[in-house]
Amino acid sequence: MGVPGLSGRAGFIDKPGGFQVATNAEQQQQRGLQPPADARLQEWREHRADLVVGLGIRLGQRLRDRRELRTRLLEAGAVGETSDHVDLARPALAIHVGDTKGIGDCGRAFQETQRAFFGRFAQPVFYAPGNNEWSDGWKPNRNGADPIEILQMMREVFWSKSASLGASAVPLVREADALPEYKEFAENGRWSHGGATFATLNLVGTHNNQELRVEKYWREFVRREQANLAWVKATFAAARKDKHRAVVLAFHSNPFDEQLRYEGGPFEAVVKAIREEADGFGGQVLIVHGHYHEFTIDRPLTELDIDAPKVNHPNVTRLQVYGWPDMKAVRVSVDTSKPWVFGFEPVYAAEGSTSPHKDIE
Repeated sequence: MGVPGLSGRAGFIDKPGGFQVATNAEQQQQRGLQPPADARLQEWREHRADLVVGLGIRLGQRLRDRRELRTRLLEAGAVGETSDHVDLARPALAIHVGDTKGIGDCGRAFQETQRAFFGRFAQPVFYAPGNNEWSDGWKPNRNGADPIEILQMMREVFWSKSASLGASAVPLVREADALPEYKEFAENGRWSHGGATFATLNLVGTHNNQELRVEKYWREFVRREQANLAWVKATFAAARKDKHRAVVLAFHSNPFDEQLRYEGGPFEAVVKAIREEADGFGGQVLIVHGHYHEFTIDRPLTELDIDAPKVNHPNVTRLQVYGWPDMKAVRVSVDTSKPWVFGFEPVYAAEGSTSPHKDIE
């Protein structure tokens, strides 16, 4: 188990010949590079998905780290600036799986800063929140705010429209729009790209706000768990309808920690839903999460059935991305023409990837 509360990630997906990165809109125009406009949206969605993903970079860990973190993002090809000594990635979209900060205030001023930061990405950005920026808001080192109020405010800041973040925003389907019974869950989004269905969930560490000591927090957890379960099922249903061969689910916390795997636990119902849906899905499933700061690629649900004999749940792969102090990205190739679909490669910064600054829970 890694350092708790310090697991923020950023994610970037790209395809060769796809949308490149540029410093800003002017540089895009100068180079003849345009974001995916309406006329190109279908092409963007259907392009063969040789994708590059960077999913291990912390945004705004501390104010004093901001310049350093921006450099790391730049070197991973995320921010979209040019550099003579950096071979920039060419991302088609970006995913951030939570913890945009360490300790400190989680209020609107901070959240607006992160929204502006996402806006500097040349590609579409999709963001799943982490515990550091909302569910841990009650802690004294985060100004003792009400997590429920923080989450509501974040929905206004980040997810008020049915579109991604980033300079090249693209439409997405929000759970708030698709499932009226969960109209408050604008943060849960879904989109398609390269023959794969992607979705984000509001699933946070360490215990997913399963707080038994405060009734309203417990009620919030129960309601959000129901929404997450419904969104998992809706995502696989959409993938089957579109005849996609891959599903990617992105969220913050690590639901596969054996210490948290028990009946009625903070993640057990969602893990069960993912397992059941994956068993009924003919393609591959990728779970992308952060929180524990340890780069991990495995198949967390596989079970050997000796009597059959066979391996159960073999189509679920987990990518746990880097986190503080190891500030790296991960390239993920998604090629639905191959049986295994997903490939992975760490992205190292030219001048090293380790943050020298100490952070605490």
